[in-house]
Amino acid sequence: MVNIGYNAFRSANSIESITFGENLKSISGFAFADCKNLRNIYVEFTDPKLVTVDPNAFSNIPSDCKVHVLSGTESVFGTTWQGLTVVGGYIKPEIPETPEEPEDPEIPVVVPEEPKDPETPVVVPEEPVQPDEPALPNEPDRPEYPDQVYPNQPSSNQPNAPEVPAEAGHFIGIFGGIAYDFNPDQSTASVAINNGVSIGNIYTGASDVIIPSSIIYDRKTYTVTSINKNAFTGHKRITSLTIPISITSMGNESFANCVNLKKINLKWSEPDVATVGSSAFAGISSDCKVYVLKEYGNNYGRTWQGFLVENTLSSAIINDRQIYYTNGMVTVAGYDGLITITSLTGRIIARLKGDNQYPVHLSSGIYLINASGINYTNKIIVK
Repeated sequence: MVNIGYNAFRSANSIESITFGENLKSISGFAFADCKNLRNIYVEFTDPKLVTVDPNAFSNIPSDCKVHVLSGTESVFGTTWQGLTVVGGYIKPEIPETPEEPEDPEIPVVVPEEPKDPETPVVVPEEPVQPDEPALPNEPDRPEYPDQVYPNQPSSNQPNAPEVPAEAGHFIGIFGGIAYDFNPDQSTASVAINNGVSIGNIYTGASDVIIPSSIIYDRKTYTVTSINKNAFTGHKRITSLTIPISITSMGNESFANCVNLKKINLKWSEPDVATVGSSAFAGISSDCKVYVLKEYGNNYGRTWQGFLVENTLSSAIINDRQIYYTNGMVTVAGYDGLITITSLTGRIIARLKGDNQYPVHLSSGIYLINASGINYTNKIIVK
């Protein structure tokens, strides 16, 4: 097996151990998430760098699960792999050879010759030559960038779909672990669904939630304009939140009782840019802070929604997790400036602008991704 797909063995509680062969190349998101009885992982590849592993591939599995690596590769893997304890000394089991079965002695078969009929010539008429049909035009690529997309039909017909249908003409898509309601007529998307039903029970994203300003699906850009009622109510795993400038409304109790939320990054120029519903942040710890862009700090005052405001947020907030390349896509979150991707020789591969996802084809090799205006360079290795 070379690749293990998205959600491949998720919640497979019958799995207690698994062996990854030496030819494995990648493990996709949530492939083994929530496998509550997984206790032993046996690794037969010799270097962790040989396999691309999504950060959420092993989320919510037992902390006492052990990773057994081949004897002699302990120093290459270190003490942990994917957050799990590494145990050395694993010896790949030999596959016993199957003994060859003795061949049966050949028994000669004598077939009497049939008398030959006099040959009758057979004439096959030639078929008329058909003119060549005109070649069909190539179908354009239709990439689906959301992790999952659910058209407007009953959710019972769709595995793992939210237990709600989309509004007429809309469709539900799960992108980065967050569900959105897409409105093709207006080219907009909203977090959660328009009738206000909570998506809290299906959120599978990271603890630091970064809501993008737009999402590309099927070559169309959808602006994310709202966060609906109860969107993240009661999510204890969320510790930080980034809200883009495109958001114009937040529903009631959209982040209520997210008790571990400690940091809110606002990219609005003024606090009244968006309408914030009642109790949107009810039940949040009082030590949560709001960080706004330096140039807009004077527009906010000392508090926003009851939280202390810090005007130390830079418009060039970037880390390796917020600008990354995977599966033919460059994701940019938390930075509105110019992004340039170059080869090691300096040849420009692509120029990108602002928060978004961009389809960029990179063949095998090493590339540099640079953020204009700040001292940021990161390396991309494509295998």
